[in-house]
Amino acid sequence: MISRIRCTFDTVAAVVFLLCLTGVSVRAQDAAAGPRDRTAVRQQTESNPEAAASSASSSKDVAADNEKEPGLSASSASTTAPVSFLAPRTLPPPGEHLTPEPAASSAQGSSDEWHFVFAPYLWLAGIKGTVGVGDVTTDVDPSASDLLDSLNFGFMGTFEARKNKFMLITDLMYLSLEKTKDTTGPLFSALTAESKTFMLSPVVGYRLAEKPGASLDAIVGIRFWHTSTRLELAPRLLAGRVRESSKNWADVIAGLRGQAHLTRIFSLIGRGDFGGGGSDFTYQLFGGVGIDVSKSASLFLGYRYLDIKYTREDFLFDGAFKGPVLGAAFRF
Repeated sequence: MISRIRCTFDTVAAVVFLLCLTGVSVRAQDAAAGPRDRTAVRQQTESNPEAAASSASSSKDVAADNEKEPGLSASSASTTAPVSFLAPRTLPPPGEHLTPEPAASSAQGSSDEWHFVFAPYLWLAGIKGTVGVGDVTTDVDPSASDLLDSLNFGFMGTFEARKNKFMLITDLMYLSLEKTKDTTGPLFSALTAESKTFMLSPVVGYRLAEKPGASLDAIVGIRFWHTSTRLELAPRLLAGRVRESSKNWADVIAGLRGQAHLTRIFSLIGRGDFGGGGSDFTYQLFGGVGIDVSKSASLFLGYRYLDIKYTREDFLFDGAFKGPVLGAAFRF
């Protein structure tokens, strides 16, 4: 029994020894073939350099393609490695590879276009001051309600065209008023005043500063006036009198206007200007609140004060238009 076990053990040892000798022989043959293969490749390269360059180029292309497509290498690795050893791959959301147009170029494209604003408004302007024609003068101080009572016709509106930082703004106003009041003296019984006023104010502007939700513009232009006045005194102790006159003049004006958004809907708006030339002196102040009701329409409410002092020959107007303003602005 012991001799059989020893014989079996000797047989197994012999088999293992032969397998080891076979492995060593195979490695030796591979090692010997390596230098011979490299020598053959080198000789082939020297004899045919164009083929070698093409082979190298194709190898680089294959390597580059493998780098661009990591999914391929991952899939090939998955055939030999357990799934738990592969790093998870997160796919980007659809469209992430698309590069949007820069905001600066989009803003530049929109600023290069013309933008227009038309804003009709109602100015409930009372008039406080002195009006005179020839040797007849009177103090006037009608309220906004009196103005509506004496208003025959009126139109008011502004139009603006803007491109980049430059703008053209036109303000137009026409009023036709008529009012009769009793006099306190014994000479005449009543005074009837008729007044027609046309004002056109074209200005050019330049945007001095602009931030998100706020802007400041400088403006310069003219304010042209045409006014005609007719005063009629009804007789009492003296015979009735009628005086009428009309005047045209233009003032050079300069000022500032601005807007600042408090929220996405509400904003503060303001304007101020002063000048002279045709008149002795004139200035204007306006402040209000804007309400954006849509992308192309806004409402505004404010207060406007326009002072004029004109004394020329036989015509006198030394007073101010003042009162609330209500209007709407349409952008296109």
